[in-house]
Amino acid sequence: MEADYQYVLAKDKNRFLVLKTIYRDSNGDKDKVSSSHDICEKTGICSEELLQILVYLENEGLIKPMGSLYGGIAFISITHQGIREVEAAIKKPQESTAHFPAQVFQNTYNAPVGVVQQGGQSNTANVKQNIGLHDCDELIVKLLDLIKSSSLSDLDKEDTIEAANRISELAKKEESPGVIQRIKERLELINNTFKPAKELYDKTQPILLALSTYFKIHYGA
Repeated sequence: MEADYQYVLAKDKNRFLVLKTIYRDSNGDKDKVSSSHDICEKTGICSEELLQILVYLENEGLIKPMGSLYGGIAFISITHQGIREVEAAIKKPQESTAHFPAQVFQNTYNAPVGVVQQGGQSNTANVKQNIGLHDCDELIVKLLDLIKSSSLSDLDKEDTIEAANRISELAKKEESPGVIQRIKERLELINNTFKPAKELYDKTQPILLALSTYFKIHYGA
């Protein structure tokens, strides 16, 4: 169930990223138009994955295509409901909107943390990814800051800090089954430690999802 939850959350993050990009392109004006080409350039979400997201957003009444979404470059405008969704998320990122859970907004990145291809979890999205080792280290720093400032017990803090630092070290090693397994174990340890503390858990989920996506892309983990 946890894997299913993370899979759906990743899809929602990408959907919101596309919607937010259209909002920014139009400056919140439903009479202005964005192109699928520009959205692809700005988000790294392209081709079939982008088409499926645009179809979803259209079905939810959040965007309005100017003509067909199929074939060539598509042109899209944001709807009044789409504007409300983005602005509600900006004003109160700790609260869910009508279409997106709060976890989607609580740690927003300029680039997608991962792109999910619909049609099955085993599929691989063949798109540009803007995640590198430097970003992985930055995520570990954010994670450590949250751990240190949290209300976790001293022992839990020690365990999760040690696990986070070890993940950073493992990310620099050559890929191997042993490295991948150790990364998974430490991500799971951190995730399970945070679960009882809902506020902390919600804050750390975007970071853990980003780390999980990083290792999935680079290591197949």
